[in-house]
Amino acid sequence: MGNVQEKLKSRPVVVIVGGGVGGTEVARLLESQFNVLLIDKKDHFFHKYAPLRAAVDSSFATNIAIPYSKLLKYGHVLQAEVTEVQENGFKIKGNDDLFHFDYLVLATGSTYSFPSKNVLHDHKLLPELFAESEKVIKEVFF
Repeated sequence: MGNVQEKLKSRPVVVIVGGGVGGTEVARLLESQFNVLLIDKKDHFFHKYAPLRAAVDSSFATNIAIPYSKLLKYGHVLQAEVTEVQENGFKIKGNDDLFHFDYLVLATGSTYSFPSKNVLHDHKLLPELFAESEKVIKEVFF
């Protein structure tokens, strides 16, 4: 793995903003040929179909988030919020530096409500959130 990462240092930098289905797939496809940086506000990939099951069975909540640290073999992940994009770089929240890229992919996804859309930035909090959801559903329907 070290040889590949050394080789990638001299390759063009591809920045992917957004770690949903589109962003993670692009990162996985490009990471062995480019120096890839995936940026997302969350620390995990959120499986968008699994939350419906977790809403009625909170024990399933631990299966719906994949930490980005386990998703890419060679690429890098930055948990941050991109606040500005320019022709030759981007800025992140809390930092005025301009970070450069060779290629930029904007894969910021879509917006819809919980439970199909993750509202948390930390995947460790999901089981508690879905336990509350399961409780409410059982009170209303059972």
